[in-house]
Amino acid sequence: MTDTNKFDDLLTHLGTGRWNMLYFIAASFCVFMHPAQFISGVYLAPAVNHTCLPPEGNESVFISEDSCSYSVVVEGGEEVEEACTEWLFDDSFSLVCGRSYLRALYQSVYMLGTCLSYLVTGIIADRYGRKVVVVVSQVFILVLSLALCFLRTVVAILSVRFFLGMFDILIFIILCEC
Repeated sequence: MTDTNKFDDLLTHLGTGRWNMLYFIAASFCVFMHPAQFISGVYLAPAVNHTCLPPEGNESVFISEDSCSYSVVVEGGEEVEEACTEWLFDDSFSLVCGRSYLRALYQSVYMLGTCLSYLVTGIIADRYGRKVVVVVSQVFILVLSLALCFLRTVVAILSVRFFLGMFDILIFIILCEC
């Protein structure tokens, strides 16, 4: 008898009990949620088109190509470059110019949570049981993913992304082990 036949016989013997169905649903949920969380930065933290908004009443202003500064012609015809303090753009987090690094943090914080989760996944699963950890993690992923839609500060969004990274990979590792 080949190994494949032995494994098929084992699966037939185990049947589709409650735990196997729960495991299948959790694994399926993970398969659909993991890619969504992993690539969401492309859609949720995109590059933002913006234009510098120079001070009012200043007609002798030239906006630079990067839209992060503008040049003002002062008396004597000399140009002085000044940093923009206000912009016109379609975003509420001001992720332009000096704050554009926060866009990269969106994915980096998620990956940091993923990396730290690797260190504790086995310990947590051994201590509390894989079943409990998978179910609790699924609930946290669902709640945090929904909460992410309503957060209004960059710090809160990055914090939630960190924990999503932790719980997301935790489930992935545990379900791959089972």
